[in-house]
Amino acid sequence: MGGSGSTRWAYHSKKIQVEECVKLDLAKLKCWMRPGYSGSLNWYIGERRLGTIGLQVLGTGRPTHMRLYYTITKQSKNKIECDYQVTFTSTPLPWGGNRNWFICPLIGCHNRVRILYLPPGGRYFGCRKCYDLTYQSCQEQHFGTGFYKMLAASMQSTQPEIHWRYVKEVILGPKKKNKKYWKFYNKFHNK
Repeated sequence: MGGSGSTRWAYHSKKIQVEECVKLDLAKLKCWMRPGYSGSLNWYIGERRLGTIGLQVLGTGRPTHMRLYYTITKQSKNKIECDYQVTFTSTPLPWGGNRNWFICPLIGCHNRVRILYLPPGGRYFGCRKCYDLTYQSCQEQHFGTGFYKMLAASMQSTQPEIHWRYVKEVILGPKKKNKKYWKFYNKFHNK
């Protein structure tokens, strides 16, 4: 028991992070949202240029689709030509105007999203949900927790009901100030 290979960690792989993907952000393409517009964007991850994508906005009167065309070169030097359309939709804003959205082009999804992602090894742009992507911050450890636990443990003799999260909230301030927080805060600060 407990020998080499006895765990399942060899089968565990981390999710791909959105920071590793090529992004197509509709907010950054806002100035290009005119039917008939065509142009190109350079793909970057960090400072490294990966390639270029061609864009063409389609529609009459208002934009309804965006044609994306690019070439993916696999490690085996095989080139894959990609040329497809992504549909737009819009929702009215309470203060006037409309907010444009991409409709995820992957089969069976049709989610309304602002950003489409192309993960490493992917062929088509899709939403975060379809590719099961996560954010880097979700996979980072919470380094400060040990400090707050140690501080709470040292206060146990005078405050037996103290929890490390309360100590953290007193030092940093709470995310949401509720009754429980104020009860502890007043008890702690009125001594």
